This record gives sequence, C-alpha cells and structure tokens, in this order.
Amino acid sequence: MNMPTSNVPTAEQVRTYASDPLAFLSGLRLPVPQKPRLGDCIADFQREAFEALAPTLLAVAVGRVPPVDRYWIERTKGASKDGDIAACLLWLLAFSPRPLEMRAGASDFDQVNELRKSLRGLVRANEWLSARIKIQTTKILNEATGSALDFLTSDATGSHGSRPDVTVVNEMSHGVDEEFASTLCDDADKVAGSVVILATNAGFVGTWQHKWREANRLQAETDESVFFQKVSEPALWISPKKLAAAKSRNSNSRYRRLWRGIWSVGGGDAIDEADIERATQLPGPIHQCEPGWLYAAGLDLGIRRDRCGFVVVRVMLGGGVVQVCDARSWEPPEGGTIDLRHVRQVIGESHRLYRFVRVAYDPYQAVLLSQDLMADGVPMAEVTFNGQNLDIMARAILAAFRDSHIELYDDPQLLADLRALNISERRGFGYKLTAPSNASGHADLGTALACILPSAIKAATSLVARPANCPIERAVRHAVREIADISRP
Repeated sequence: MNMPTSNVPTAEQVRTYASDPLAFLSGLRLPVPQKPRLGDCIADFQREAFEALAPTLLAVAVGRVPPVDRYWIERTKGASKDGDIAACLLWLLAFSPRPLEMRAGASDFDQVNELRKSLRGLVRANEWLSARIKIQTTKILNEATGSALDFLTSDATGSHGSRPDVTVVNEMSHGVDEEFASTLCDDADKVAGSVVILATNAGFVGTWQHKWREANRLQAETDESVFFQKVSEPALWISPKKLAAAKSRNSNSRYRRLWRGIWSVGGGDAIDEADIERATQLPGPIHQCEPGWLYAAGLDLGIRRDRCGFVVVRVMLGGGVVQVCDARSWEPPEGGTIDLRHVRQVIGESHRLYRFVRVAYDPYQAVLLSQDLMADGVPMAEVTFNGQNLDIMARAILAAFRDSHIELYDDPQLLADLRALNISERRGFGYKLTAPSNASGHADLGTALACILPSAIKAATSLVARPANCPIERAVRHAVREIADISRP
C-alpha cells in the first residue's frame, strides 16, 4: 500500500484508510519525538490483535454483526495495550459513516484517563485528524457524524440503560468493581452487533477477574466469536535497564505479575512473603514504655463496613529499625457500628502507657474522634490520603520490608492485612496501597501501619545519621518533627 511521506496523508490515502483499518493503523504516526509510523515498528502481538480487530471494526462501522464480539487483551506492562485500543477506537471515531455510541470504563479517572491520553497523543501526532476528532474531559467525539466515546468510572452514576456499539473495560486487574464491569457488559449484550473489549495486566488468582479471564480463555478455544490474547514477555521496546529498575523497586510477585504476565497466587503482591517472615521476629507485643525509644501510632478508622485498625510502633534512639509494639483491631457487629467510645478509651490508655510523639490518622470519618483524643492530650496528626502521601506510604512500606527496617510479632490479623496489600500506580502521583474488600475489611491494620511508617522511618534515619557533634536531645527534637510531618520531602 502507498504510505504517506509526511504527517498529512493525501486524499487518496485517507479514502484508503476509511475502507481499510489496517492501512490506517499502519500509517498512524506515534506520539514520540520522531513520530514513526506504527507499521514501521509494530510487534508481532500487535499485528495479531489488529488483524483480529480489523474485520470487527469494519462491521461495527456499517452496522453489521461483527465476526468477533468479545476480545480479551492481556499484556505485560508497557506493551501498548492502551495505545493499540485507542488507535482502533480512533479509526471508528474518524471513519464510521453512522453515529456510534462507545464507552470506556475503569476503576477511577486516573485509570480511564490513560486511554484518553493515548487518544489525545495520537490525534496530536496526526494533526490531520484534529479536524474530525474533538477531545473533551469525559468524552471524545466526531461532531460531523455524531460518534462519541464516553469515559466512565466505577463511581459514575447513570451507567445503566445505555445501548453502546463498543464497550471497553480497561485495567481489569486494577481495582475495577465487578458490578460496574458486569453492568457495562450487560448493557452491551442488549445491543445486537455490540462489541466488548476487556483489557488488563495479569492479576490475582482467585479473584473475579481471574474467573472472567479463564471463562474467556476457555470459550475462545471453541468459539470463533471470542478472541483471547496473552502477552507474557516484556515488549521489545522496554530496555533491559528499565526492566532491572522495575525489578529492584518492586516485590518479586509484583514484578512477575506486571512485567512477566504471571498471575499472583494469594491476596496481594505489595510485600513478598519472605520479607514478611524475615520481619516477624519479635516474641510478642511490647506493652511497656522503655527509655531510649520514641513511640508513635497509626489509626485507620472504620465504623460500619470496615474494621478499625490501630498500630503502635517505636524507634530506638540511634537504632534505625522500627518495631511494632501493638496492633488492635475492631470489627463492626452485624448490622451495627464500631463502639468509638471503646476505641477512644484504648487509644487514650495506650498514650498514657507509651507517651506517643504522634498518632497519625486518616481524617476520613475520624475528625470527631481525633478532636476528643486531642482534648484528652493525645497528639493527633492528620494524614490526608492525597496523591503525594499515598505514594510516600506505599514506598515506605515496600522499602521497610525489603530493606529489613521493620520488626513485628506474629499477630494473625496484622500479618493477614500485610499479605493482602497490593500496589497500584497513579499517573502523576506514583504509587498507592490498595486491598480487596472482603469479610476482614480493607487491610485496616496494614493501612494503619502505613500511616505512621514513613515518618517513623525518617525519624529513625535522622537519629542514626546525626553528626557526631549533634547532641542526642537535638536529634530527638528533629526526629519528633519528622514524625509530625509525613509529607515533608
């Protein structure tokens, strides 16, 4: 086929693109500095997916029943999952002669925005498309034909009742709610000729995502209307240096899941089991205040649906290791709420025992309790769960266990919560800790520990690294300031 030699195709080439999605995809300029054509650097797994999608794109554009109506696209991190889906949606937006209703859903705006940014990047790299495609915050549309792509998140209202021609459920393994995903797919099933694309990295065995994955994999073996793709190796454009950096900053299970496509067995992959076992060396809780230590605590408050977690830690003056002294957990009674009076009593008694430097807490649902505790003399410190602090907490808990900067005792609930923690990435904000909702809540003790751990580690480091001429009293005052301010760089 004739390929454009500039960023602007000829009228004849545009007519070819309109009738041949593969020609359009091959000639599409990529949003990188050199703006190469996709056809000049395409990987085999991309070609396989595009060849499977092209007949479906043509069928959807003219209102015919597509040969394939469901696609499961599972790839390793950085393997152009978002970019390739965006390119296919872009062809439909630009060239469908009839108005199409398309939807893309994910767990939150950060996740769904990855697809939007991929589309925006492609339009900018192929400026001739900007006359056809208008990009808005929650929608991309072709005003001439009426085709539109709407972006939805799990907490969006009004997702029922639509009749979409194309539905994309993106980032399946990153916290998408099953009910939300089911609603999107159910709406698609009501429309003859509708197409569903399910896109994901490898996730966790035993989850609903894995159940869906296996169902699609098995159906694809005998049903030609289902396409299943699994890419289990890093893309060729991911350099060995970047892979080595990813391996060094992630737990082994997380690296294997994201970069090698291996589904993780167990509740989470933020912390390796070997690191948890190595840290579990204290004989039991420490119910005494000993000289030479600074004591602090973290609080994650649940009231009706989740448990309430409270974790006490201490840092030795000149030591450098954080020890977990105590872990308390309250579960709401069936149909009732946690007795916050009892929580307040326990925290007050703990403060009288340990003389906390700070108690770090998430202000969500805890404002009144924190005010009461402050009136009792407990030094409460608000830790807002914004992007910066979530990243700090996630990195701190990863580093603490990987670098053996933490010691704890065998508390079944705390260990279960730590094992349940996952790491997810927020574009522009780094990492955050997540945990699936189950009968035990949302890993509340793990979250409580994460609230206080970053500042405790900074305090421990500042005490160890103090200059020889720095009196210990001054070092302690500095460490106290570190514990008081989690978000200071």
